[in-house]
Amino acid sequence: MGVHSRGLSLLTNKEVLKMHRESSEVSLLYQQDGKTAITSKNSKTGETYLALFNTSEPPRLELKVNLTDLNLSGKVKVTNLWSGEKMGVKEGAFAQSFAAHASGLYKLRTSN
Repeated sequence: MGVHSRGLSLLTNKEVLKMHRESSEVSLLYQQDGKTAITSKNSKTGETYLALFNTSEPPRLELKVNLTDLNLSGKVKVTNLWSGEKMGVKEGAFAQSFAAHASGLYKLRTSN
C-alpha cells in the first residue's frame, strides 16, 4: 500500500477512526535503536491499541512487545487495523518485522 492510499485509509478506516476517538492512556513503551512502540487503551471496549514504527535505515527490524507490558495476559487476539486482517491469537509477546521507515497499527483483545 503506497503512502497516499495508506493516508486515505487512515481518514476513512472505521476502526482507526474509532481508535482516535475513543482511546486514552497513550504511552510510549520504548524508543530505541530505530524502534518505537506506542500503546493506548479503549476503556469502553477493553481493547488495547499498539503502534509499531521502524524509524531506522535498512535493514529490516523486528519489533517485539511483551504482552505483560500492555497489562495483557493469557491468549490475546490481534487484528491489523489498517487491513482488518485477523492475525490470530498470541501468548506472551507480539512481534512483527518491518522494512526501514515502515509501521503497523494493531488492536489487541484478551481472548475468552
